[in-house]
Amino acid sequence: MVRRPEDRPDALERVVESWAADVSTSEAARLRSRTRSLRRQAAEDTDLESALSDLAEAGTPLTVVLVDGSRVAAVIGRVGGGLAEAWPADGGVMVVRIESLVGIEAVPGGRLPWPAGSRRRDASPVDLAVVLADAADSEPNVRLLLRDGRWATGDLLLVAQDFLILRAGRDSYVPLDAVLAARLPASES
Repeated sequence: MVRRPEDRPDALERVVESWAADVSTSEAARLRSRTRSLRRQAAEDTDLESALSDLAEAGTPLTVVLVDGSRVAAVIGRVGGGLAEAWPADGGVMVVRIESLVGIEAVPGGRLPWPAGSRRRDASPVDLAVVLADAADSEPNVRLLLRDGRWATGDLLLVAQDFLILRAGRDSYVPLDAVLAARLPASES
């Protein structure tokens, strides 16, 4: 009786190993494809506000870059309503319109365990007028980044429905819509 090669146990073992390797390779390719698809879907379903929310939740130290080129080392606090609250490393609080950001850089080593923005969550909204009105009670010296790219510094006297009064030698009436960012000193309480 003549034995065929496939009848030999070592040949059968090679066939099974080859089949298992093919299955393993196809499964790995399918898994890579699925992972890419999920990442793409997460990217399509997110926005910068969601990414900032994730960075805030993780407490990731960042460098925030504003339209005027200034860079602020900070941790993001609340995010919502097109605004982000940041706590600068040098103290105080900063409220920034998300539209005024030209970059957000994570500090090396401060990586998130998930892609930023892939997890949507409800955040308590930040209201620039409310934050400034609360600060105005103590007439703090504030810095405001205005739409024209310059910073205005002075004592915050009043915050009304759609404008504020900033005293810097003389009183300036500034529309709230013209404020891209507000830098407030650390509270003394």
